[in-house]
Amino acid sequence: FHNEKTPSFMVSPERQSFKCFGCGKGGDAFTFIEEIEGMDFYDSLKLLAGKAGVELKKRQGISYGNKEYLPTEKTKIFEINDLAAQLYYKILTEHPKAETARSYLRNRGISEKSISEWQIGYAPKAWDLLIKVLAKKGYPEKEVFKAGLLVFGEQGKYYDRFRGRIMFPIKNISGQVIAFTGRVLEDDGKSAKYVNSSESPIYIKGKTIFALDKARADIRAQGLSVMVEGQMDVI
Repeated sequence: FHNEKTPSFMVSPERQSFKCFGCGKGGDAFTFIEEIEGMDFYDSLKLLAGKAGVELKKRQGISYGNKEYLPTEKTKIFEINDLAAQLYYKILTEHPKAETARSYLRNRGISEKSISEWQIGYAPKAWDLLIKVLAKKGYPEKEVFKAGLLVFGEQGKYYDRFRGRIMFPIKNISGQVIAFTGRVLEDDGKSAKYVNSSESPIYIKGKTIFALDKARADIRAQGLSVMVEGQMDVI
């Protein structure tokens, strides 16, 4: 949280907390995630539970200490992006209509292992596939729109932002899906080659670097980073 060449910390195993003598910042694993990712406690707990292999039961609130924490708008946006990534990946790897997309990726040298590791997916040419799938899971159009995955048309209706595109999930530093880049599969001369999710409460394009969640450990270890233009270059 600050520039310091020789930081020193006080760690309290009993309270599972820490404090930095340099800047005075302190707390536990939850407050660290809250600060570094801009989350509230509810979403920090969900993130850490997932990394620890702990399944949280679905309920309205979570009690911690003397407080009750409730899901927020950001919570639902994280959930929507995660479900969308799962859907697009399943379509790419299993659906017969995604064979053209699979063939394209094979020709570009992208292996099945890389598809799995990067959770690459495919959004078919459908105007409301994502809307219908997420509606069945209890997410109305307005919430999906806030997540940056829908467009509100001139006729006053929502439709899927991504259609006929290979999907690259964009993740935050902790590895959570916060947005997508969609690459057009069949260029009709009218559509943009690449389309991103619109910005949302969890995604600001100018503050997001694709694959930083995967590269940060090596960047720190080697003191070096290599910046390239697009997702395919990175993969």
